[in-house]
Amino acid sequence: MLMMIILAALFILTPMFRKKENEKTKIEREYFEILKNLKENGKNCDEIDEITKDKLSHCIKSIYGEVSVNEILKRDLESF
Repeated sequence: MLMMIILAALFILTPMFRKKENEKTKIEREYFEILKNLKENGKNCDEIDEITKDKLSHCIKSIYGEVSVNEILKRDLESF
């Protein structure tokens, strides 16, 4: 009986974890796509417009948590 309850709980909770992981993957994909476009256009951190900075800031905070957005952005642009 206990085993059935545990299996039912796992069956119910598993899709919730997948959805959260899929959202993170989508955000990471968007983040690296923006970085790729910036790199192709030869832009650095100082030349990014405000709308793009806001999108990047949202992505960075979603991926890395509460960190210094400018430091992460500079690091990722240099290494990309």
